[in-house]
Amino acid sequence: MAQRLTVLGGGSWGTALAIHMGRVGHEVHLWARDAQLVASMIEHRQNSAYLPGFVLPESVVPTASLEQALAVSTCVVVAVPSHGARAVIQKASVFLPMGVPIVSATKGLEPGRMRRMSQVIEEEVG
Repeated sequence: MAQRLTVLGGGSWGTALAIHMGRVGHEVHLWARDAQLVASMIEHRQNSAYLPGFVLPESVVPTASLEQALAVSTCVVVAVPSHGARAVIQKASVFLPMGVPIVSATKGLEPGRMRRMSQVIEEEVG
C-alpha cells in the first residue's frame, strides 16, 4: 500500500532514501532548507549537489516548505545532520499531523548534549 512519506533532509542520505521510497511506489515529499537546491532538483530531477546521476522518480516532490512537506504525511523520516536536527524538528513540529510516526535516519549524537536522535525527537515532539 502506497504511503505519503516525508523525508526531512536534502543531502545525499535523505535524497537516496527518498529515491528508494519513490521507486517502490510511495509518494514522497523531499524537504531541503536550501530553496536553490530544491529548484535545481525540480528542474533537473536529480540532486546534482549531493547525489549526482540518480534520477528522482516522479513520485518524489522536492520542496523547501515544511508545511507542504508535512501536510498530508503518513510517516516522517528525519535525515538531517545531527548538529542541525533539533532545530529542524522544532520547526517541523508545528506542521506535523497528530500521531504521525517519525523515523530517525540521522547518525550520531546531538553535539554538546549527547542525546540520541530518538531522544531529541521525543523532547521536541512529545
